[in-house]
Amino acid sequence: MIARPWRVTAALSLCLGVPFAAQGETLDSLAEYGNAATPPSDPNPNPAGNLHGADFSNSATNEYYITAAGTDIWGTSDNGSFIYDADQTQSGDFSAVVRSVSIAADTAEILSGEWGRTGLMARVDPFAANSATVAHVRKSGSGNGHTLLQWRPSAGADTTRNNFGNGDYGYHGNSSDNQANGSVRDTPIWLGLHRYNGDWFTTWAPDVGGLPGEWSDHRTLPSVADLAGDVYVGLCHQSHGNDDAHNSGGNTAHFQEFAVTGFDADLGFFPTTYNCSVDFAGTNVTFSASRDELGATDTDVDYVVTYIGADAYQPGLQADIYVGSSNPGSLAGVNDLIAVTPPTGTAIIANPHWSEPGRGFGYPAEFNAATGAFTGNEENFTVNHTGEIYIPPPGERANPGSGTVLFKDGVDDFAYLEVDGVALINDNTWTGSDGSENGGSPIASLDVSDPKYDDGEWVSFRFAVGEGGGGDSGILWWDAYDTDANFPADPATPANNNDLIPDANFRYFGPAPSATFGGTGSPEDLVLDPLDPTHIAIEVVLDGMLIKTVPVLPSIATAEFTDYRETTITLADVGTGGTSDVDLSTVQVFYTGNVIPSEDGSGLVVNAVVDQNVTANLTLSKDGITTTIVDPWTGSHPEPHGIHVYRITGTTTVETGGQDFELIANVRAFPLLEELQTPAGPAPNAFTTGWDVQEFNVIPVLGAGLGGGAQMFRDAQYVVRNAEAPDF
Repeated sequence: MIARPWRVTAALSLCLGVPFAAQGETLDSLAEYGNAATPPSDPNPNPAGNLHGADFSNSATNEYYITAAGTDIWGTSDNGSFIYDADQTQSGDFSAVVRSVSIAADTAEILSGEWGRTGLMARVDPFAANSATVAHVRKSGSGNGHTLLQWRPSAGADTTRNNFGNGDYGYHGNSSDNQANGSVRDTPIWLGLHRYNGDWFTTWAPDVGGLPGEWSDHRTLPSVADLAGDVYVGLCHQSHGNDDAHNSGGNTAHFQEFAVTGFDADLGFFPTTYNCSVDFAGTNVTFSASRDELGATDTDVDYVVTYIGADAYQPGLQADIYVGSSNPGSLAGVNDLIAVTPPTGTAIIANPHWSEPGRGFGYPAEFNAATGAFTGNEENFTVNHTGEIYIPPPGERANPGSGTVLFKDGVDDFAYLEVDGVALINDNTWTGSDGSENGGSPIASLDVSDPKYDDGEWVSFRFAVGEGGGGDSGILWWDAYDTDANFPADPATPANNNDLIPDANFRYFGPAPSATFGGTGSPEDLVLDPLDPTHIAIEVVLDGMLIKTVPVLPSIATAEFTDYRETTITLADVGTGGTSDVDLSTVQVFYTGNVIPSEDGSGLVVNAVVDQNVTANLTLSKDGITTTIVDPWTGSHPEPHGIHVYRITGTTTVETGGQDFELIANVRAFPLLEELQTPAGPAPNAFTTGWDVQEFNVIPVLGAGLGGGAQMFRDAQYVVRNAEAPDF
């Protein structure tokens, strides 16, 4: 079972002027908190002549106005305004929506910088400025002018927007939609705030002629005790102190179509658990799939099952995505990351020409399909694009006589470009998507004077990008087809769409689709076509997302040190009887080296060795569909805490196709050698001599330090005896 956000089109549950099954919420009360109640201009009106307060005159049609000053709805106590229904609270699951029509539509009013906040709010105590709250607000300014989820978990606690890894700190990454008409002054947007089984969610939709367009993916706040009970649901607004908005009597927020109903799964893309199985009996395949979406009863999925054949050249690039790691900042950092960390997901994309949605391009849909992460402005990730690029012959290039092809990146933050084995860009200075911001990105030149390029040439290509915080993009420009003869002449000049590298100029070598089956429903034990010897894997895509890849050739089931000097690797065949039964007599095992922490703790050291065939020193056995390989490390010690790399080759039996396979196993050794264990006994009370000592840098090896004084010796004894970090 795999939990992923659901990304298919939702039905509209709202129509302008027709509230959906509302639960009798009519907003009739105003609370003004902190300095919003007494703005410096009081009793003088703001420049548009609007006094702070609320207009409930159109509440029968769910339309409201709030004029508010206030320096922020944030921190441990609010300075802003909140309107609510004094006679109604929500105690269980619900969905609240509103069309936020405008902020400061009258241009006489001052519109503050980005931190003005307007939107939906649920509040435990409407009379307390420091009440526990959850809100979905739109920010008023440019820059990071997103809508976002924020909350105060208990009375008097700090407000936060940390979003537990789902998106960028609660941001929805919709700054351009929030200001689609140029400003929040005249840009409507739909906001949703939801609670289900104690968990909170926010969603949004663009305004399409007064109706909500497609509802977005969610941002999430897991259940908080003080926000699990009765809450008042209403609307909030504050002008903020930037640009003198608060001091000038604040500004006015206009709302329409406010409504509250039971939880409605059609108002966004909420967490979904996908249930998927692929079962084998010989070469026969059966397939089952369904989904359980939050609050929904429909279990049908759009499914595509693809049989993957042998490697072949195909359009696009392979993008290995590493989510959750900060910007490596250098080529060495990227290589270290790749050496020890499996990718979060791998996508095949047409072109390295992507950015966060707010920068005008958006992520490839394949990124989110592969990882489930790229739904807003993602942070702390690395993408390593690999494949080949076609360098056109001189007669097809814009500058046939130059003997060079120029490249420029639009990457925030780190960029590394290597073409035909030549490093062209290695830069950790961020720039914008067109390569002109922050001083711009370097202009790199590839020498194509070699005669091999005369007829056009496919050459190796690698483009690695690392993102820390802020915006992000992974874009590459070139001048080979510079149709407007306007490729940037210096770093600070922006590139344009005439400088794009066509999709047709990229390819990669990888497993090729062979047969595809698809449909819509909840298939149970659906019988698919039999496998044939050319198939190496089966991919399952549900609702547009890659959910499962099932190897048809043997795969690594486990790889671990089972003793200080014993590595055990198990290979798994597929299905009863094996559709890819390992022929034990063909198995060869090679030791290729290890990866260990550097002595100063600053990084990793890769100790490669020439492929050393160690098969003769190993024990190989087979039991049913499991092949076991044991390395006793005869006559040698594994490097403590190192990651030891094995390459395993072989073929399947003739009856299952006689297919070649190659597998890589990365196995981490114990932290210390067994000779360093000491007999059990009391920890020493003072400095003691006579112990065997293994020197290593404690923190990078164990992930923790040792205590001080006598505790240091107790911790060290624990480490030596148990080969693991001390438990603090």
